[in-house]
Amino acid sequence: MGAKDVSAGSYTIFTLPSLDKWTLVNSKETGVRHPVSYEGDDLAHVDMRVSQLRRWRTLIIAFDQVGGSCQMHLSWKNTRASAGCPSEKIENR
Repeated sequence: MGAKDVSAGSYTIFTLPSLDKWTLVNSKETGVRHPVSYEGDDLAHVDMRVSQLRRWRTLIIAFDQVGGSCQMHLSWKNTRASAGCPSEKIENR
């Protein structure tokens, strides 16, 4: 996730949005209804690019293969936030 390796396991992911940049947080703390970012429990913070879309009614989480990496896109209302998830190898299925 970002430049950090994430091993298999249970995590909570959430965003810290602002007008011009979102931050995707991967936390080791699980089972939290309203996550709060505590540096000690956070595995990774990844900056996300923000772009404007037509208005969506539902939250959409999508992944695209781009070269040798994966792009995660979160789309909701009129905003899309995207972050890269590098991978050594992505297999086509």
